[in-house]
Amino acid sequence: MGIVQLRKLPDLVSRRRGNWSRLREVFGQWEDLFEFQRVDAATFSPFGFGFIVRDTAPFTRSELRGHLLDFGIESRPIIAGNIVRQPVMRGGPHVVVGDLVMADRIWRGGVSIGCHQGITEEDIEYVARVMENFVVAKGTR
Repeated sequence: MGIVQLRKLPDLVSRRRGNWSRLREVFGQWEDLFEFQRVDAATFSPFGFGFIVRDTAPFTRSELRGHLLDFGIESRPIIAGNIVRQPVMRGGPHVVVGDLVMADRIWRGGVSIGCHQGITEEDIEYVARVMENFVVAKGTR
């Protein structure tokens, strides 16, 4: 079974990369509202399209996620963020190096939406319309 699945891998990865690139293109019009990760297109196989709601955006991550959910678009907070903020970290010894500013930004504003191989161009266009409506409703366009 695994060998059969491995034969599909190049196509699956290619479609994921294409969907990620297309979502990045759509979201790129809102660089003033979101931060994006830099990727090496030759080495990644995304399962999600991650971005960070900027602190200066006129809405919160929760507001954005609520809007997406209202229109049937699932999202998740980016959970990696600042792991030292997790309650479990209070109970054991650990070392923190640096100020963790970026980790805190991810913790506060990180969002991920699906980017798997089954997403179609119509799906991406739907996400674009839902996002455009949200951004306009928030008075940023």
